[in-house]
Amino acid sequence: MGEPQPGAGDSPPTAPPNPLSPEELANVVSGMNRFLARFAGMKAFKDAQLGVADWTLLMILQDKKETTSPMLAWLSGIVVQRVIRILDPLIAAGLVSSVPSTDPEKPNPVLSLTEAGKARLAAFNDVLQPLLVKAMANNERGLLAIKNNLLFLMRVAPPE
Repeated sequence: MGEPQPGAGDSPPTAPPNPLSPEELANVVSGMNRFLARFAGMKAFKDAQLGVADWTLLMILQDKKETTSPMLAWLSGIVVQRVIRILDPLIAAGLVSSVPSTDPEKPNPVLSLTEAGKARLAAFNDVLQPLLVKAMANNERGLLAIKNNLLFLMRVAPPE
C-alpha cells in the first residue's frame, strides 16, 4: 500500500463564517424577531392585558416621569403616529395621564404614568422579574452585554 497522493480525495478547507457578514446580521435579526414574538406571546402579557409596545412605553414613562409623544417615539424607536395609537387606550384605561402643555414652544401634551399605571406596571414587572432571573441564571451580566452590543449594532442603521 502506498501513501495517499496529495489532493486525492481531499476536499477544500472550508473557511469559517465571516462574523461581519450580511448573513450573520440576518441571523441576529431573525433571532431578535423570534425573541420578540415569544416575548409578546408570554402568558404574563396576556394576564396583564398589555402588549410589548404598551409595556415599553410604560417603562419609559416610569423612567422619564413626564415626556411627550415625540420623545416617547424617539426613545422607543416607534414612529410617533404608532406611539399615539398605543397611548390612546392606555390613557382611556387611566394608566397614562395626558395634560396639555403650558409651554407654547412645546405644544405636545405632557404624558406621565398615573398611580393605576404605576401599579399595573409594578404588578407586571413583579411577574417578569423571576422569569428574567431564571433565564439569565449564571449569566447575570448577559442582559447588559446584549444592550451594549445592540448599541454597537445600531451603527449599521444610523438615523437619517
